[in-house]
Amino acid sequence: MVKGDLGKIPPAKLFPSINPSSIRAVEFLEKGGHSTVFRVELTCHDGSTVPAIMKAFSNEFTEELRSEIAAYKIFYRENVGDFVPRLYAYKEWTQREWRKNFPSIRLERESGEEVRGGITTFFLEYIADAEFVSPENVSTMIAAKALVALESIHKLGILHGDIKIDNLLIVPSTGRVVWIDFSSSVTPVTRLQNWLDLEMQGVLKLVHYDCVSTYSIPDG
Repeated sequence: MVKGDLGKIPPAKLFPSINPSSIRAVEFLEKGGHSTVFRVELTCHDGSTVPAIMKAFSNEFTEELRSEIAAYKIFYRENVGDFVPRLYAYKEWTQREWRKNFPSIRLERESGEEVRGGITTFFLEYIADAEFVSPENVSTMIAAKALVALESIHKLGILHGDIKIDNLLIVPSTGRVVWIDFSSSVTPVTRLQNWLDLEMQGVLKLVHYDCVSTYSIPDG
């Protein structure tokens, strides 16, 4: 049972902020291509604790981080239903802050090298009895709920971008269906940013070409 009220955490620019001293890492869960996931306990202002998922991104993964932020900003603003994990809080860390608060947690790149830049974390609802969808637990009703949930996400202007069984959870006791991992998602914000990035790259290529063709050093 979830105790405490994380709604008491004061709001930040995007989502509620969180005090680092209120976070206790409990268990490493998995390492993906762009993030590392832990189970943690968050202490609320009234002293009660709430289990949560801490998803940690290296700020090197700009595009994936941008996608996750944009999607959860929409979910948070629209106060969506239970077809995505509830967002509790969001925090950016310098490397010094991270090492001070989590001295035993070493975040690594896929190459095995330690992440040395800034880190961004999302604190999400921990769904204790959730399971990944599989041939053993899927049903026509679950499939229909997954489609309805995905349609609701699309109506918010978000494309998930990575539909696979590893990103779909079900709760057998309630029939709840939950889509997770929006690091590959596409929103109007990310779509616009991608277009802006492409245009800037085009301008840089054009300027580079003009400079080279105009100011090239003659042979000899």
